[in-house]
Amino acid sequence: MKVGCFYTIVLILTLSSVSGYAEIYVNEDFEQFADGDDIGKNSDFWEMTEPDDSPVGPGVASSKQAHSGKISALFDDGQCMGFPFANLNLPDNYVVSTWFYHDSTQSPPPDAIVTMIPDTYPGGGNSWMGIGTRTEAVERENYAYRDKTATGIYEDTEIPRRTEWVQFVFIVQPDAMEFYVDGKKVYTAKINASRFTGYQLSRTPVWGKQTGEVFIDDVIIADTIDEIPLVQAVAATNKLAATWGGLKQTLIGF
Repeated sequence: MKVGCFYTIVLILTLSSVSGYAEIYVNEDFEQFADGDDIGKNSDFWEMTEPDDSPVGPGVASSKQAHSGKISALFDDGQCMGFPFANLNLPDNYVVSTWFYHDSTQSPPPDAIVTMIPDTYPGGGNSWMGIGTRTEAVERENYAYRDKTATGIYEDTEIPRRTEWVQFVFIVQPDAMEFYVDGKKVYTAKINASRFTGYQLSRTPVWGKQTGEVFIDDVIIADTIDEIPLVQAVAATNKLAATWGGLKQTLIGF
């Protein structure tokens, strides 16, 4: 099924753990694609989602970087892809996890953002929200987030951009969504969970002739955080392995 500029593969699985059962609605590691495959043309799930102000193209399967396995999705110039939530039957509480990689020495950084789309998928009009490296002509040292249902401007997190895999997580609750970067909460948006209609990643050279590559991998949507691996950043050179289950007591609705 096609919706905009992304295709996605939905795998509905039930996993057993010491904490009970988790419903996995999306589990995408891109391993079913061959190196160089046009994901938007070789998937029944991911779709191309066209932004209004940039050229478009699909993500490409790449062996240059991978968070797990051998393949991730590469975005290097004007790509935009995502998938709708219409057929996922998501509950009021769920979590969306994405692993994100870029070269932090790139100046300016690639203009890329992982977004949740309220109301109108694809694109979301003026209401999308997400986390990434979007610059808007600003030389950002840190990852940034944006909530277009509120101020509509990008705000810096306290987490420096770095050349390694970083985990972006959205925890959706009935009346709010929390944004996390490597296990640290960076923002809470006030929004009804029923408004979300899709997921999208955009890599657009809107603010100048930007170059550079962005990769995503291991996109997971689940109804519990316990089954999703977490790497919690302690310092740029010192990471502590952790699990989302360890943060569970601090999260509303789980």
